Amino acid sequence: MEEEIIETSVANCWRIDPGINVIIFKAGAEAELSDVEENFAALKQLNKGEPSPLFLDITKLKYMDRDARTYSARKEATTDVQALAILIGSPVGKMLGGFFLGLNKPPYPTKLFTVKEEAIAWLKGFVE
Repeated sequence: MEEEIIETSVANCWRIDPGINVIIFKAGAEAELSDVEENFAALKQLNKGEPSPLFLDITKLKYMDRDARTYSARKEATTDVQALAILIGSPVGKMLGGFFLGLNKPPYPTKLFTVKEEAIAWLKGFVE
């Protein structure tokens, strides 16, 4: 079966087995509120009504504005996220991840990783 990839203005989104969604930000992406809303709409399409763990790769993300970060942690906006693993790879990524976790307090388990395989292994624990 062919993998469904949804390209948004700032990222590519798809689903991997065993039921984990993936969002990888494009190189140099500068995410604003409308971009994050577009990413969550892609998640809704991939999930088909069931929340799933999410692997979020922000290693190439250049910037995410405050409104986008705040929206990403709002309970009503995140009904499609069961748990979140954020892959960071740079001081900027670490800063963005830290801001997100420290200031926005997501309503689901969230953890920062520097190794993709460790992040995916952690998310597999949330797959039913």
